[in-house]
Amino acid sequence: MLRSIHRWASLVLGLPIALIAASGAAVDYWFEIDALAAPSFYAGDSAGPPLPLDRLAEAAHRAVPDARIETIFLNQDGRVAIISLTGPWGNRLRDLALGRASGRVLGARWQDEALIDRLYAFHTSLLLDDGARPLVLGLAVVFLALLASGAVLWWPAPARRRSALSLRLAPGARLIDLHAKAGIFSLALTVLAGVTAVILLLPLQADESASPPPAALPRSPMQPLQGLLDAALSASPGWQAVNLVGPENSDGPLRVILWRPAGLIRSEALRIVTVQRGARAVAELPGSDRHETARSLHNGRIGGELGRAAMAFAALLPLALWLTGALVWWRKAKAQRRHS
Repeated sequence: MLRSIHRWASLVLGLPIALIAASGAAVDYWFEIDALAAPSFYAGDSAGPPLPLDRLAEAAHRAVPDARIETIFLNQDGRVAIISLTGPWGNRLRDLALGRASGRVLGARWQDEALIDRLYAFHTSLLLDDGARPLVLGLAVVFLALLASGAVLWWPAPARRRSALSLRLAPGARLIDLHAKAGIFSLALTVLAGVTAVILLLPLQADESASPPPAALPRSPMQPLQGLLDAALSASPGWQAVNLVGPENSDGPLRVILWRPAGLIRSEALRIVTVQRGARAVAELPGSDRHETARSLHNGRIGGELGRAAMAFAALLPLALWLTGALVWWRKAKAQRRHS
C-alpha cells in the first residue's frame, strides 16, 4: 500500500515539485544568472571613481522624466548601479542600469520580465500571484512526505544493511538501487530544503512582518544622497553598500542594506542601516526572526560558498529522483505488458 502511494504520488506530483526545486538552484545564484541573461546590467562602461549617487539619480530622471526612484542597487564590483523606477505606467518597476563612473544608461528593462525574476516567481508561486503560495506550500509538504515514505521503503533488514549503505550498485537492479541510494544519501540536505521551504511559505505573524516601506511623498529638496550613504557606511566600517531603499522619500528614512561577502565556509552577512534625515544612522542586524534564519539555511548561505553549492546541488536532486523513479516504473510497466 505504502509503495503504491509513494509511486503514484511521485509520478503525478513529483515533476512539478522537481521543477520548483530546480528553479531554486538558479535562484541560489541570482546575480550570476542575471549577469549571464543581462550582461549590460553588470558589465560597466569605464574605469574611474564612481560618481556621487545624486548624479546617478539625476541621470535616471533625465532618461525617464516622470519616474520616481524606489531603490538603487549598487553592484558588488562597484561598476554599475541599477535604479528601479515607478511612474505613470502603473505598479510595474522599470530598471535602469547606469555606469557608476560615467552615469551613462547601459540598459533598461521591466523588472518582472527579467529571467531571474521569472525563475523566482516560478519557484515561489508557479508564475501566478501570491495567492498560489499555499499551493507551493502544499507541494513542499508532499515532498517531505515522499522523502519520509521513500526512507521507510528503503529501510533494510539487519542482514542487508551493509550492502544497502554501500556505494556499489546492486547487479541487475542498478537503476532502482541508484534511485534508492541517491535519495537516502542526500536525505539530510533534501529534508533541510523541504522543511525550510515550508517555514518560508507559511504566512508571517503580525509581529514578524517586515516594517512597511516609507510612505510615498512628493519630491522635494533633500540632503544629498551621497551624504546619507556616507553616514550609513560610517555606522558599519568594513561593510559594502548594495541597496538603498526610499532614496526619494523626503521626510522618511533612507534604508541602506550593507553586505559582507561569504568566505569558503563563512556565511554571507547583511545589515540594514536606517538613516533618519538630519539624524545619526542606526544599524540593525536582520536575521533574528524565523524567516531570516530559515532563508539562510534554505539557500545555504549560512555555510558560505560551500553551503550555497551544497543547497544548489540539493535543489537538483528531486529532478534526478523523479527521472530515475519514472524510468524504473516505465521499465516495470513495459515488462508487465510483455508478459501479459
